[in-house]
Amino acid sequence: MTIGNFQPLRNSDPTTIKRLYKESTAAGLGAIQGSIISGSSTLIFNKYSKFFRNLTFQGKLFYNVALISMNIIFKAEHQVLKFQQKLLLEEDIKRGKLLDKAAENGVFIED
Repeated sequence: MTIGNFQPLRNSDPTTIKRLYKESTAAGLGAIQGSIISGSSTLIFNKYSKFFRNLTFQGKLFYNVALISMNIIFKAEHQVLKFQQKLLLEEDIKRGKLLDKAAENGVFIED
């Protein structure tokens, strides 16, 4: 079953899982970027926007949480897609090597 552009992980090799974890922790950078954007824009809006100053605490909290979570999601999706492309490229290289080896041994496999 695929969700969006994501394909299910076909192998559970420990090195693949470690690489996936490494790529996904890079999504934490999205949280840091989101908090920087959120904090600086909150300071600017508090200084120059009468509307933002009059917002309730819940309104300001929603604004900050929305910015931070949006950055996390975009960064995480980007990292997972990069990981998926690398994994598919490695699988294609392995498949090509196996086909070459089979051809050398006289076994011909049709695609």
